[in-house]
Amino acid sequence: QRARAASPRQDSEDTDHRNARPAVAERPFEPFDALLEPRDPLRERLDRVGDRIRQVDPVAVRPLRPLALDPDADAAYPYFLRCCLDLDTPQRALPYLQRWSERRPGDLKAHARIGMYYDHMGIDAAALAEFEKVRRCPPPANDPAAVELLVHALDRLAQLRLDQRQLDKALECFEHMRLATDKPDTVIDYKIGEAYYEFDQFPQAITYFEKVRAAKPTHLGALRYLAICYDQAEQYEHAIVATQSFLRLMQADAAWVMRAHLADLYEKTLQRDKAQQTRAAVRQTLIKRVAEDTTDLTEYSHLARILRLDRRYEEAV
Repeated sequence: QRARAASPRQDSEDTDHRNARPAVAERPFEPFDALLEPRDPLRERLDRVGDRIRQVDPVAVRPLRPLALDPDADAAYPYFLRCCLDLDTPQRALPYLQRWSERRPGDLKAHARIGMYYDHMGIDAAALAEFEKVRRCPPPANDPAAVELLVHALDRLAQLRLDQRQLDKALECFEHMRLATDKPDTVIDYKIGEAYYEFDQFPQAITYFEKVRAAKPTHLGALRYLAICYDQAEQYEHAIVATQSFLRLMQADAAWVMRAHLADLYEKTLQRDKAQQTRAAVRQTLIKRVAEDTTDLTEYSHLARILRLDRRYEEAV
């Protein structure tokens, strides 16, 4: 009643004539009047977002009511945060995020959602702290939604650790993911391989990408990484095999980068005729791309490089 009395719209609009039902009962953002400053410009925006969300889920936003009347009402927090995201007003939600986290210690779903919100806002330290709380929560049992949140939180936690150059902690997160989910091992092995690759630990990266290839020989990402890692490890024959396997699966013009890589590998192994033939194929692809006015400057620079190698200097210029 207090929330309705605070609304300037109550007396002027008792019925929604578009669908002939009481308008006040269907205005999920009316209680926000208790949270907003007088004449807050968000009022009309809140109404518009309320209409949009209500079209998707007519009852989803009703738990917002207790948030206005009782800021400690747990059920309302996720919906309030969702609205702040929709309204591009994340700073408004920060005190509620902190309060929600404090009120739900050990709640995997709450900490995961709070961490995602901080992550969306780019507040890495706070996101990392919430995701660490998720990692310490007991594993969910018979709750697919909780498992999905756990896996997402662990994945983002691993990426944040990699951004901080903490490879060992990132690897712990990936192994935790392996235990927590029924995702194929290839997904986790690929992520671990990428982590080692990012730290230039090519032998370790090769180990995991080879696991992925053994389980799925047509995995283009693993083949591409193997071609590069074997090259960096100076195991050129293995790099050639991986690159050829990639190109057999990927025949499109977009594969010119890997074809150019194969030409370089032939040069390193003194297979000059094969290098020249492969380079000629790349040249034809890039000439066609340039004729189509490509906006990719890499394609221009690499074509110029090939033309210089072929001693076609004027064309290179």
